[in-house]
Amino acid sequence: MKFASESDLPLEIVAEFFADVSSALSDGLVLIDSHGKVLLWNNTIQNMTGISAANASGRYIWDIAKETWQYSHEREQMYEESRKFVLDTVNSHSGSLHRRIKFPCLAANGRKIILGINLFKKTFGNEPLLCCVLSDITDLFPEIDSKILFSESQSHEINMRTPEISPQEFLKEEALHISAEKYSRSFRFAPISLTITTLNEGKIIDVNDEFLRNTGYTREEIRSKTVFDINIWESPEVREQILSPVKKWKPVKNREIIFRHKDGSFHNYIFSAEPVRIGEVDCIVSNFIDVTETRKLEKALRVSEEKFSKSFMLAPISLSVTTLEEGVILEVNDEFLNNTGYKREEIVGKTVFDIKIWEPPEDRNRIIPILRQGGRVKNIEIVFRHKNGDLHNYIYSAEPIVLDGVACIISIFFDITEKKKLETALKISEEMYKTIFESSGSAMGIVHNDTLVLVNNGMVTLSGYSKKEMEGKMKWQDFVVPEYVREIRRMAKELATKEVSLINKSEFKLRDSNGNIKDVFCLTTLGPGENQYVVTLIDMTEYNNLLTQINEISKREQQRVGELLHDNLIQYLTGISLLVRTLEIKKQVGRSIELKDIKKIHDLVGESLTLAERLLKGLFLVEIDYEGLPSALKNLATSVNDIYDITCTFEDNGEFDIDVMSATELFYIANEAVHNSVKHGKSTEINIRLYESDCNFILEVSDNGIGIDEKRLKQSEGIGLKLMKFRAKMIGAKFSIKNKKDDKGVMVSCTFPKKN
Repeated sequence: MKFASESDLPLEIVAEFFADVSSALSDGLVLIDSHGKVLLWNNTIQNMTGISAANASGRYIWDIAKETWQYSHEREQMYEESRKFVLDTVNSHSGSLHRRIKFPCLAANGRKIILGINLFKKTFGNEPLLCCVLSDITDLFPEIDSKILFSESQSHEINMRTPEISPQEFLKEEALHISAEKYSRSFRFAPISLTITTLNEGKIIDVNDEFLRNTGYTREEIRSKTVFDINIWESPEVREQILSPVKKWKPVKNREIIFRHKDGSFHNYIFSAEPVRIGEVDCIVSNFIDVTETRKLEKALRVSEEKFSKSFMLAPISLSVTTLEEGVILEVNDEFLNNTGYKREEIVGKTVFDIKIWEPPEDRNRIIPILRQGGRVKNIEIVFRHKNGDLHNYIYSAEPIVLDGVACIISIFFDITEKKKLETALKISEEMYKTIFESSGSAMGIVHNDTLVLVNNGMVTLSGYSKKEMEGKMKWQDFVVPEYVREIRRMAKELATKEVSLINKSEFKLRDSNGNIKDVFCLTTLGPGENQYVVTLIDMTEYNNLLTQINEISKREQQRVGELLHDNLIQYLTGISLLVRTLEIKKQVGRSIELKDIKKIHDLVGESLTLAERLLKGLFLVEIDYEGLPSALKNLATSVNDIYDITCTFEDNGEFDIDVMSATELFYIANEAVHNSVKHGKSTEINIRLYESDCNFILEVSDNGIGIDEKRLKQSEGIGLKLMKFRAKMIGAKFSIKNKKDDKGVMVSCTFPKKN
């Protein structure tokens, strides 16, 4: 092979030149010899396809194309077309050739991507080589026809004889081309606004997508316009002032300016610009970042700080800010000074140990470790010494903050000495009661004279009304279905005449704010105040609906069994009856009874017994108490094998101490999962597995079916799925259903805790 230097270099040397460059590229690079075999396969294309360089080297490129082609039903066609394409390109009379191809393929992680391939044919001496530069262009072509795309590829052939070049010159030429393409893509998709304009006239040469998104313009609206035409600068004079250094060929960095958007709104930007020469024209490359929201936030922060300062000083409770470690007093509010008797100048800058305010001084040490770890101190009782030496009891709260990089404490405390101590203690008690009230997990309300005076979030969820709509305004019977109101009021009156511990229980229906009727279980008991009582409501709607659906299924199952008996077993018995009658008539008329007649009766009886046995298996699915759960699951697998003619296996790892009720529910979960696999999953193989871990028994049913759409699964209202979840909940088990990791089939699992 002859190069421009007239020296003979083997292909391995040429490939080595390419390898040196390819290691620094973020695009894929493939080098192919004149026979279509891969000489070079860099790390980037390896990461894209999952095919290693060792696996690709020496293989025909059309074999790899077939393997990675996105459309599996077209892979044979891809093999033939890619082979013809490569060989035709290699054998073409053109010394140099450039083609662009869009190639849909499967990435290493299984994601479907579109590769943009720049294919270059270069001849080194008499040896043609193909160089492919590959980029992920999926974002540019989110959808692409599944047709083989060689017919759409653009090619540019150089028909004149091309001078022989060295590998170094070729690589330099390709690197320049790749660099230009990368710059264009980086400009277009950069996350900040970029523009190129002429320096003097301000003519817009190019803008990126982020500029258009920010300003509201379309590319057509600004094409061939100047910045003065679209009036984007606050004024021409401002532009002249900002860009004066650029005209002296110096950059402008991080200047704050105001730009006018298409809708006329003004926005704050951080602006930088660099002079460049494009051809013979002086231009500016500008980048700018919209900081309008940042400025608004800064302004809001200043206002907030002012509000905080005023609130701090004028707060009706004592506040102080001290350093965490040394206890240096940085600031106190007026109420602190009024309570303790100090003046501000007497204590600011001193430590709490200097003024001996803590009693005893080491008592401060019990809060420091908590605050040092970022925790809060809330409502603890402490003793402070005032300036006159008097000791006062305080309720103290503190939170760690950082001021100018220094760990500090903002403290809140109020004097509970004498009467205030009792009042504050009562308030704390009420807060604790409210916390319990809010975190109960059920819908709760405190009622006074039938009016809701306090409700928790559970009541908001159940009724659909907000706290604002209910508290102090609504009678809680307002959303109870009318026929139940009299009974509820009777029970409420009853509470006043019975023991305090009395709890009344009832069931009724209520109507939420959207008009939906819900079944609820109600508990009423005496409340915390006079003439008050507490109502607790538990939503039973879903539970009752499920019971109704179970009853409906039971009825349908009864009807199904009746139909099976009528359409199958009774038909056989009728046939037997007719045959017996025929034999009776033969006997009466003196005809002989043939053996084949008796055999018919025998066969029909045998078929009837077989059918009856199958029907009984459907009626008595499981005998947990006698055989145990593993035996029942094994019988289920055998039954599925016989009935559906598919492979259903069962495996376990020992004996299982599971009570009859729990084992029965687990069996029915497995039964439902298996039949769903057959009916909906179109499975040919099902595996039932029962095993134990340290703390749990685990039941798994997996198949090789078509899987499930997990989005649709979350919205599913199917009775089968509800029943499985319901059964798991009844025995305190954790239920899950999901596609298997290999995307082939479904895994249903139920984790049941062992007994202590």
